[in-house]
Amino acid sequence: MRTIQDCRDAISYVRICHTLCPGRTPIGSKTELPVVITPVMRLDEGAESNCSRVTLFNHCGTHIDAPNHFVPGGRTLADLAIDEFIFERPVIVEVPLSDEELVTRRHLEEQSAAMADCDLLMIRSGFSRHRSTDLERYTWSTPGVSAEAATYIVEEFANVRAVGVDFLSFETLRDMSHGFQAHRIVLGKGVVIIEDLN
Repeated sequence: MRTIQDCRDAISYVRICHTLCPGRTPIGSKTELPVVITPVMRLDEGAESNCSRVTLFNHCGTHIDAPNHFVPGGRTLADLAIDEFIFERPVIVEVPLSDEELVTRRHLEEQSAAMADCDLLMIRSGFSRHRSTDLERYTWSTPGVSAEAATYIVEEFANVRAVGVDFLSFETLRDMSHGFQAHRIVLGKGVVIIEDLN
């Protein structure tokens, strides 16, 4: 019989998000929307506890795009059960990308064997190296996922429930003529997107 400790020892957890801190952070908005922590109650001022108000843009730092982000009537984050964020077959594929370069179907086809049964597909481009050194570049020259790659993911990998990227947005932000088609394709199939992964 397995004990609770045996089960805990058999599970490994990997932190994949960036630390959220007060001040400027990449958000993909042309409006400056920093994380703000405002003290509301303080012990040193006679309050019974320390409490603060946290104000942030919902696409600030590592975050999840639920289907309703681009799909009318799609599920919201509140509609998703916590166990939908537990993955047993995560896969990281290496797709080195430059400024505004797109993940293509060919990039993924070359690694399809590794992706065959994955439930969480994470694309590591290496572009996240610019996050702490050149925030403007990281934000406005972010790579993206092409519509053809998005289609390939949802049509060929039925077990995928989430796709994560180590760049700011699933699609490039400088030229938005793509109409967020890759987002719509993936979210339209109920697959969530995790952006700005660490």
